Amino acid sequence: MVAKHQNAWVLWLTAASEATIADMALSRHCLRTVPGCKEANPLLRGSALRAWTIDLSLTAAMALWSQRLERHHHRWWLLPLVALTAGHVIGAIIAGRMLKKQRRP
Repeated sequence: MVAKHQNAWVLWLTAASEATIADMALSRHCLRTVPGCKEANPLLRGSALRAWTIDLSLTAAMALWSQRLERHHHRWWLLPLVALTAGHVIGAIIAGRMLKKQRRP
């Protein structure tokens, strides 16, 4: 990894990891507590262990893909991590809204 890109890569990998964990935790909580809450991603339906394993594996795969793109001097090398972060932030927001809506009397 080129030293000038290493800080950006670590920052986006941290953001993607945090967004993944937040999305998974909120989604799992929503599935347990809110009637009618459903997982939108068909790969993640089923047991919590299966969902966590698949999602964290995909996060690792996206990080490796981003690193490979950077190593080959591709100009869009950060795109996998940015897209992953955005998707999980949206998922966490949707799950959070469902949980908030359920708490209202």
